[in-house]
Amino acid sequence: MQDSMDLVIEAVRGLPTKVIDPDGDASLILSSRQYRRLFLCSSQRLISTCGHFRKKLAEGGQPHTELIRDKKVYLTISDFDPKAVEIILSLIHGRIDNIPRMPDFPLLLDLARFCKYLQCLPAMKPFANSWMNRQKNSILASSALNADSHSLMFISLTFRHQEVFRHITALFQQNLADRMDLFRTQPLIPKEIIKRINAAREAYLNKLSRLLYAHHKRLSRGPPICTSKCDKAYSNMMIEISASGLLPFFQQPNPRYTGYVPKSVRLKLLQISSDNFLHTDRICPHGKGPLCPNYHNPLGVDVENHLWQFAALLPGVDLPVQE
Repeated sequence: MQDSMDLVIEAVRGLPTKVIDPDGDASLILSSRQYRRLFLCSSQRLISTCGHFRKKLAEGGQPHTELIRDKKVYLTISDFDPKAVEIILSLIHGRIDNIPRMPDFPLLLDLARFCKYLQCLPAMKPFANSWMNRQKNSILASSALNADSHSLMFISLTFRHQEVFRHITALFQQNLADRMDLFRTQPLIPKEIIKRINAAREAYLNKLSRLLYAHHKRLSRGPPICTSKCDKAYSNMMIEISASGLLPFFQQPNPRYTGYVPKSVRLKLLQISSDNFLHTDRICPHGKGPLCPNYHNPLGVDVENHLWQFAALLPGVDLPVQE
């Protein structure tokens, strides 16, 4: 009766083979619904550069005997793009002649997935840095989330590119209308990072709500900022802002702030501050001159400062420390 290793050896006969190392003793078998390939590699290279194979092959300095037959090592992987597999295996074997200078985005994602699986970033870090740096300027120029943002967060985390990772996580903090789901959003992103993104977004909106309410309270109850008629007009404006649904700061605190995007709320409040449409000569005896405090800070100094500190208060997340 054939054992499992005999079945593996029989299954790989006739497979398309890519020779990574002509003297290799390891047959890496890629088997999935779409692809079946065999890569001839060096087991010593795999052990020395890949944490995954180091754990799988080396136990007490010796390869697992059940993976070996006739001095050949047989390993199987699945669900990876063969081009990404070939590129990374070539890199860790020191064969860099045909490595792409700038992979397209789908290939870059496949490279990051296989790199994470192998745990081989140190062996390919110079190339990973080069790939990220070539795309960095276009990434940093983006100011909104798109269909690739979740994948880009994973890629920059896997390749440990601090600048891109911080920028992408800042975009999530600034542009989400609800919490990121810990399980469905991106299962390859550590939960702690998602929690920090959610916490920063909610903290910004929560403080903004409290500052808006505090300014309304002062306008309506004193101490006076300008004339009583002027303060009353601006107090009514604050009520209208809350009633409009822009940020209902008179209601009970909304811990999730579902439906409220920090960036959109900020831009609308800045527009209100700029337009200052309620301020007329009939409201304040000072007119639109420099003597009316409400004219210069219709939402209050603290709110204005909070709005202008937007980037500093939602700066993104730093890469987690490697263990």
